[in-house]
Amino acid sequence: MIVLGCNANSEKLSDGIIEEKVMIEIIRDLKILDAAQKSFITGSIEAKKIRDTSYTIVFNKYNTDAQQFDSSLRTYAQNPKLLSEMMEEVGKKINTYK
Repeated sequence: MIVLGCNANSEKLSDGIIEEKVMIEIIRDLKILDAAQKSFITGSIEAKKIRDTSYTIVFNKYNTDAQQFDSSLRTYAQNPKLLSEMMEEVGKKINTYK
């Protein structure tokens, strides 16, 4: 077990779970990509390929993959208050891009 968290909501998480701060950065990047890709008009197959490639680039940036991200997100979702706080932080970070 490793202890992760940067606030009073520190939780004990199993090995392989992405650290809270990094999850916030990954989610931020994915949300920005999703928003940018909505401006492209492409077929659903093309859009999926573009999204999958973009997600892979983001996961590589943070030295992770879709499976570890999904597993980590499911773990954080078990604590709705913590996940909500993380998503609020994602929103704040996205708003600084405006």
